[in-house]
Amino acid sequence: MFADFSEALAAEHLPVPTPLAAGQEQAAARVVARRARDKDDLVQLLDALGLPTDEDTLTGLLPTRPTSPWLRSRSAAAFVHWLQQQLLISRLLDVHEK
Repeated sequence: MFADFSEALAAEHLPVPTPLAAGQEQAAARVVARRARDKDDLVQLLDALGLPTDEDTLTGLLPTRPTSPWLRSRSAAAFVHWLQQQLLISRLLDVHEK
């Protein structure tokens, strides 16, 4: 256990990262769509990342799905974890730059 909580208390005052810009959301959605096996998988991946899952979004993303079985066989959970890490790193860098 730690006895000095000053770092934790200081972290409470850090600003919350700003939401993704529309262009960043679209780019993330396209990357996710390339990893999805089917429409249901795509919806689950987008939902896990907090990206829009409306029919207009899905209609635009379905043609970007891969046709290669090798690409479709990649672990969706591992990809979501990787993408969440990349988004977090991006947001932390944005906060640090400000």
